[in-house]
Amino acid sequence: MTLTEIQSMIDFYIAGEKALTKNASYSINGRSYTRADLGQIRKGRQEWEQRKASYLAIQQGASNNYSVVDFS
Repeated sequence: MTLTEIQSMIDFYIAGEKALTKNASYSINGRSYTRADLGQIRKGRQEWEQRKASYLAIQQGASNNYSVVDFS
């Protein structure tokens, strides 16, 4: 994926969060309904933000490999 596509997904999730916080639930005839799960939307946004951070780190020459250092 490109950085533009990743940012588009982040923007999509942010728009979803905004829309949901305005009208998260409603009632009809005494029954309450919830349109979507805000926690799941936030989780999705965080996943895409992590993808963006990884993408940018790779572009800057960082590696996804981890090293263990012994300071003893």
